[in-house]
Amino acid sequence: MTVTPGPLNQLAERQPAAQLQTMRDLLHSGLIARAIELGKELRDRIDDPSSLATLHLLMGRAELFNGRLAPAVQQFRMIDHGELSPKDRLLIGMWEAFSRYGAGGLDAVEDVVREVEANANGDALTLASLAGMRAWMSLERGSTSECVEQAIVANRMALEVGTTELISLSWLVLTLAHFMAAQTTLALKANGAGIEHAKQSGYGVALPLIHLVSCELDLIRGRLSHAKHHALQAIERSEPISGGLIGVWAHGLLSQIADRGGDDDAARDFLLSSERALLRGAPLGWGHLAVARLRLDRHEDPERAAQRLLDVWHHINDQGTSVHPNMFALSVASLATRLVHPATRSEFTKLLNELAPGNPPDYAANALARAVLSNDLDTAIEVAESLERCGDAFSMKAADAFVVVADLCEQHGDRRARSFAVAARDLYEKMAAHGDLRRLLHAHPYISKGTEPVLSAAERRVVALVLEGHNNASIATQLFLSVKTVESHLGRVYRRFGVKSRTQLASHLREAKR
Repeated sequence: MTVTPGPLNQLAERQPAAQLQTMRDLLHSGLIARAIELGKELRDRIDDPSSLATLHLLMGRAELFNGRLAPAVQQFRMIDHGELSPKDRLLIGMWEAFSRYGAGGLDAVEDVVREVEANANGDALTLASLAGMRAWMSLERGSTSECVEQAIVANRMALEVGTTELISLSWLVLTLAHFMAAQTTLALKANGAGIEHAKQSGYGVALPLIHLVSCELDLIRGRLSHAKHHALQAIERSEPISGGLIGVWAHGLLSQIADRGGDDDAARDFLLSSERALLRGAPLGWGHLAVARLRLDRHEDPERAAQRLLDVWHHINDQGTSVHPNMFALSVASLATRLVHPATRSEFTKLLNELAPGNPPDYAANALARAVLSNDLDTAIEVAESLERCGDAFSMKAADAFVVVADLCEQHGDRRARSFAVAARDLYEKMAAHGDLRRLLHAHPYISKGTEPVLSAAERRVVALVLEGHNNASIATQLFLSVKTVESHLGRVYRRFGVKSRTQLASHLREAKR
C-alpha cells in the first residue's frame, strides 16, 4: 500500500526558497496558523543563514497576528539583519514596531521609526512605509488633522511604490484617519478601496482589519446587520480568531452588536470569546472590550463598572495613546447618572479634561459626559442636540446621548425627559436596536407605543402564531424554521417584555392594546 505524503512532508522535500515562499503565501492569505505550523516544520531543516533570517521574519509576523507578542519579539530578535534583503529589513522595522507598541506604547514605536529613517537612504519603499507609520502614530495620539494629511501622503506614496502589503495597510490607515476626523463619506470610500485591493491582491492579513473598520463605521451609523456581517467576515478571513489582535476586536464588537440587538446570551458569549483572546496576550482592542463589558454591566453596581472602566483607561494611557479613550465618553455619561461616589466622579472628570477630541462627535460626547458629571442639565441638553446635528452617520451616538439626557431630566424632575426619551426611542426603532429600546422602555415606560417597535419582523410572525395557539413545532413548520430558532425568537420576546410563558405574553399584549 502506497502512502501519499502529507502537504508538509511534500514541502520538506522542496528547496528552502520555495518553502519560504509558500509560508509567505499562507500569511498573505490570512492562514496564520498554517503558516506557523509550516514554520515549525522548517525550523530544524533550514541552516542557510539568509533563509533562516527570512524564516524568523515570517514567524515573527505570524506570531504577532496570532496575538502572541513575546514570541513575535523573540523571533525578530533572532534575525541577522545582514542576511535580509533591503525590503525585508524594512518589513522587520514595521512589524517590530507593532510588537513594541503592544509592549511599550508609542514611545517604543518612535524608536523603531527613527532607526528605520536613519537607514532609509532615499529608498522609496522605506519612505512610503515611514509615512504610513507616522500617520498611524498621529492616529493613536488623536492628532486628527495631522493624521489625515499624513495618511493621504502615505497612501499616495504606497500606490506609487506599488507594493501589495503597503497599499493594503495604507488604505486601512487612511480609512481610520477619515473615520476619526468624522469624514464618514471619505472613510467609506477609502474602506471600499481597501477591501477591493485586498481581495484582488490576495493579501489576507489586511482584509480582516479592513472589515473590522467597516464594522465600526456601520455600528456608529446604526446599521447593525451590516456591522455584524463585517465582523463575521473578519472572523472568517482570520484563521486564529480565537486568539489574537483580531479576536479581541471582532468579538468585542460582536458583543456590542448583539447587546444592542437584544440578544443577551450571544452578547455574553462573544464577550467571553473576546476575553479569551485577550488572555492570549493581544494588547489591542482593550477599548472595545471595555465598552462591550460596560454595556452588559448596566444593571450591576455602577461604581464597580466605573472602576473597571478606569482600570482599562489607565492601562491605555500607560501605553502612550490618547485616541482610544474617546470611545469611553458616552459610557461615562451613562454611568455618571448613577454614580454617587465623589472620588470616582472627580477621576472621570480629570481624565475627560485631559482628552483632546479630534472631531465634533467625540467632542460632543466628551462635553456631555463632563456636563452630566457636574450635574449641568442645560449644557447636557445643548450638547446632545449638537450630536444630532452631526448627521445620520452618528445616529447611534445621538440616540445614546438622548437616553442620558432623558435620565438626567428625570432626576431633575424636568418635563423634557419625555421628548428626549421619545427621540431616542424613534432612533432605536429605526436602527432595530431592540436591546437599547427594551432598556429605554423599562426606564421610561410612558413612551411605549405598544408591541410593534420592540419586535423584529421574524419575532412578530412567531408571536402571531403563538397567539393563535400553535406550539413551537407547528410554528417551525409553518415558518420554515428549526424548532431551536423558534425557541430562540420566543426567548428574546419573553425577555423583552419581562414575561416567562405564552400565557403571560398573551396577557401582556392584550393589556398593551387597551
